[in-house]
Amino acid sequence: MDSQEIIMVIRDAKIVSGDKRSRTVSGFYIGFLSNDPISKGTYLSMNYNGKSHHFKVSDVEILGENLLVSAREVGYYKNKFDQDSNFDLRSIIGSHIVLVSDANVIKQINEQSSWC
Repeated sequence: MDSQEIIMVIRDAKIVSGDKRSRTVSGFYIGFLSNDPISKGTYLSMNYNGKSHHFKVSDVEILGENLLVSAREVGYYKNKFDQDSNFDLRSIIGSHIVLVSDANVIKQINEQSSWC
């Protein structure tokens, strides 16, 4: 891991069902606090059991001096946490997540998100 990477720690996780009326997008969401500026649409990555999982920031709120950030998992649907019936949400609490700034990685994430 690069010493210049901004590392955050996951503090909550949830699987959300979609609702067209309230414009809620279904998926696996994580939440964390950040001291560093993060905006909606920022890409994040975490390594879990030897596999990379990618997230895209969906909401940012202010909580005291910190930002309370929520991000939805993106990428190939078969590799997502919410597709694994044996996955325990509690197992990722405390895991590290880092910013993705490489344009090629972001392009690859977007491409995989459109695979059926």
